[in-house]
Amino acid sequence: MWGRTAKARNPETGQKVSRPIPESKWRRVDVPEWRIVAQGLWDTVQERRKQAGENFHQIGGMTRTA
Repeated sequence: MWGRTAKARNPETGQKVSRPIPESKWRRVDVPEWRIVAQGLWDTVQERRKQAGENFHQIGGMTRTA
């Protein structure tokens, strides 16, 4: 992602500071060929992480499957 912050000078100190830009003005570019992990594998792992998080407290803090 590009464009999440902008550099500006602080009028009191003269130093450059980073200021956040609203998320609505961020520029997002999807480049599938730059992915390190295939989308199918990514989705599978994210689903597994979600299930492990939901079950974490139900079985005493362990993330083992049933």
